[in-house]
Amino acid sequence: MAELGRARVYRAREAADGRLRTVLPATDLPKALPRDVRDGADLRGRSLRGADLRGARVDGADLSGSDLSAARLDGARFTDCAFDGCRASPLRAPRARFERCSFRNAVLDGSDLRGAELVDCSTDSLSLRHADLASAKLAGVAGRNVKGGGADLRGASVERSDLRAAQLQRAALDKARFRDSDLRGAAAYGARFEAASPPELANCRTDGAGGALAPAVDRPGRGERSRGRRK
Repeated sequence: MAELGRARVYRAREAADGRLRTVLPATDLPKALPRDVRDGADLRGRSLRGADLRGARVDGADLSGSDLSAARLDGARFTDCAFDGCRASPLRAPRARFERCSFRNAVLDGSDLRGAELVDCSTDSLSLRHADLASAKLAGVAGRNVKGGGADLRGASVERSDLRAAQLQRAALDKARFRDSDLRGAAAYGARFEAASPPELANCRTDGAGGALAPAVDRPGRGERSRGRRK
C-alpha cells in the first residue's frame, strides 16, 4: 500500500494472469499510480495526460480541473468522483462506468465513451462535442446545457435524465432511446439518422425542443433530416 495525499492506494491483481500491475504515472506525480484509489484522493489540477487507468477502481477522488487528455480509462469504475472543470480532449474511456460523479463545466470533446455508463451523475454545461457515445447508457443524469453537437449517440440509451437545453445539433441519433427524461428546450437540428432507425422518445417532456427531439407534430420532415445528414 502506498500513500497519495490523503488517499490509501491499493494494488490490484490482474484477473487474467494474477500478476500485480501498476500504471504509468503522470509526470507530476511522485510515484506510479496503482490501479485502485480509495478514500478521497485529492488530484485537483493535476496533469494526468496520457495516464493509463485501464480497469482502475476509483472511489471519492477529486479530479476537478485536472488534465486527462489522451488518458486511458477503458473499463475503469469511478464512484463519487468530481471531474468538474476537467479538460480531456480527447479521453479514451470505452466501457467505463461513472456513478454519482460530477462533470460540471468539464470538456470531453472528441472523447471515446463507447458503451460507457453514466449513472446518477451531474453534467451541467458538460461539453461532449463530436464525442463517441455509441451504445452508451445514461441513467439518472442531471445536467442542463450539455453541449453535444456532432456527437455519435447511435444506440445510446438515456433514461430518467434531465437534459434540458441540451445541444445535439448534427448528432448521430440512429436507434438512440430517450425514456422518462426531461428534454425541454433541447435542440437536435440537423440530427443524422436513417429513416428506418429514428431516435425513440418515450414518456419524455419535449416542450420547446427542436429538430429530432421536438414533439411529433413539430418535427421536421424527412427532407430536412437528409439535408442535415449531408452537412
